[in-house]
Amino acid sequence: MSKLRSMNLELTTACPFRCPQCYCNMENAKHLDINIARKMIREASWLGLRNLSISGGETLCYPHLIEVISFAKKCGIPGIHAAFSGWNLKKEIVDKMLEAGLNSISISLNGSNEAVNSITRQGFDFAIQALSLLRDMNYEHTCVNWVMHSNNVDDFDALVAVCEEYNVEVIDIISFKPDVKSQLNSVPSQHQLQTIADKVKNQKGKVKLGVESCYSQLLALISDTKLFGNLNRGKYRGCIAGYECLSVNVDGSFSPCRHIHYRENFESIETYLKKSEIIKKLSECDETKAEDPCAHCKYLLNCRPCIAVNTEIDDRIVFKNAYCRING
Repeated sequence: MSKLRSMNLELTTACPFRCPQCYCNMENAKHLDINIARKMIREASWLGLRNLSISGGETLCYPHLIEVISFAKKCGIPGIHAAFSGWNLKKEIVDKMLEAGLNSISISLNGSNEAVNSITRQGFDFAIQALSLLRDMNYEHTCVNWVMHSNNVDDFDALVAVCEEYNVEVIDIISFKPDVKSQLNSVPSQHQLQTIADKVKNQKGKVKLGVESCYSQLLALISDTKLFGNLNRGKYRGCIAGYECLSVNVDGSFSPCRHIHYRENFESIETYLKKSEIIKKLSECDETKAEDPCAHCKYLLNCRPCIAVNTEIDDRIVFKNAYCRING
């Protein structure tokens, strides 16, 4: 890894909810030591970090949240982002976070109503209250994190309507990862993937539709046109674990991505980037080593599947996603 583009800081594993889709172990909740948090932010800034994502658990459970945001700002990190369930989000807290230097606020919401949302996520009322608060504060950069499942695709248009009502700037479409039990139970079908891809390609409303970089199958469908061919190419065409990103876990250990739980301990970020055996294996994991169904997929050169699917379910680093439905 030559440089550091993005870093996730896992501040806490504490959370008032137990969402069905959650990939975090909430037992014996812990907080990241504030001195470790400062050290990691400082070192990352020296390496030219562009985007810092701070997360949980429930991010607002962390007692030093404002201090972390303020310190990242002082270190000159240009993009500071945080995701919340909406729990305990109040005006005075939002004011403090924005004053400290937070650039964007994401609220997690998987459905336009309680019935759809509750299939995979708890806290619907908190999320709606948070969106209402941000709208009333005239906050202009609200993002909704929508994790795509087979059970909420039909609700997407209704979700967009809710986001328009609350002046949401963007809906970030996220692929769901293996849960805490290492399971994937609601994989979208080929038809559902194509449906959402078409909505992204043809979007016309005031709410922007974005796709997270590691949702490679969806990005491949979005960029697949008869006129120009598939533009989702190169080593950044999907999962970027091992390429210019890392996660600092709540215990101070490192992993290439918050969803890949192969943890390593080094004295510094720079040493980790240079000596990590896991990063080395990930950087060598490309289409030349692909296994089926990816090996014979027509999108092989236009997709790099989420590596966490294999590391968390099969305990292997391999270019493969046996759960992908992009080809039916």
